[in-house]
Amino acid sequence: MTYSTDGTTVAFASLFSTKYPFAELVLFYKDLDECIQDILMLIGVWNAKVRSINDGREATMGKYGYGKRNDRGEALLEFALDNDVVIGKTPFQQKECRKWTWLSPNQHTTNMIDIILYNRKQKTAVQQCRT
Repeated sequence: MTYSTDGTTVAFASLFSTKYPFAELVLFYKDLDECIQDILMLIGVWNAKVRSINDGREATMGKYGYGKRNDRGEALLEFALDNDVVIGKTPFQQKECRKWTWLSPNQHTTNMIDIILYNRKQKTAVQQCRT
């Protein structure tokens, strides 16, 4: 789903289930690669965990991620690097309760899986990104 006005496009993506094979995820990112140049902001449920260590990826993410990185998080980081986008919440220090976006049904596990990506050219215009 996309929303566009005055040449600004905001897109919404959802990768709800982790049950799909990783090959499906690769195809999703390949399709997204074809249209990302026209998108200013991409909001979605990625089911991707990026963690707080940015491993030399400072251009794409800050040092305030959350959780333990998974394969979907690695794929999201590669996509972000390739397309010059920033993983929204990671550049901003926040209270622990503001970092996670999902709580397990038993209320013992939290994850940051809902993520906003935005064009790195707009990095100075974004002053906060939180839940």
